[in-house]
Amino acid sequence: PAEIVVAPRGQWISKPMAVRPLARYRLTFRAKAVGGPTLESDPEVWGGFYDVQRVSRGLFLPRWELRFRTASGQPVKGWGILYPYWNSVLSGAWRPYVDVFYAPPGAERLEVVYLSPDARTTLRATAPALAAEAGDTVNVNPDFSLGRYCHAGYGMAGFGSSVQMLPKPDGGGFFLRVATWCNMDPVPVTAGRRYRVAMRLRPDTFA
Repeated sequence: PAEIVVAPRGQWISKPMAVRPLARYRLTFRAKAVGGPTLESDPEVWGGFYDVQRVSRGLFLPRWELRFRTASGQPVKGWGILYPYWNSVLSGAWRPYVDVFYAPPGAERLEVVYLSPDARTTLRATAPALAAEAGDTVNVNPDFSLGRYCHAGYGMAGFGSSVQMLPKPDGGGFFLRVATWCNMDPVPVTAGRRYRVAMRLRPDTFA
């Protein structure tokens, strides 16, 4: 596929893609960061990735954004996390990236934006591919089965420096170790319908 090159402090915006309000989608692409800090060149990047203050501390990782619009082109506010710091390209090697999400109410168009806010970093990526997704659960990516670099479905985590993504012993995905708190993205529910919420904890990871 054709390669998209985003220069330092630049951005690229896709053509609008059709979506349905409250429908669930999977976005996929491949990308790598060139010239700036990466997982391979700077061991601090992985810890900094979980730091909610990383921008104020000077770590400007390349990233992607989802911009929703009405059919007439008016912006629609997404209902995901307030600051999408999970949506970052961390590696200097080509890796697949996945984002699973619900389109917010009123959204009928989606623009995918690639950004490289760092003055040293060039972002290289393939064009984003969008597909509808059914999902086995209402919430997105509950077992982190989409991979270590995909945090789709999860919101903020308190005190990011103590957060770690660790592999499950059985090899079936990952779990997030959090010292204080974390939350998930909101998901659509139907009034009057019953839902089951289940959580699994690993007590051997407690401090």
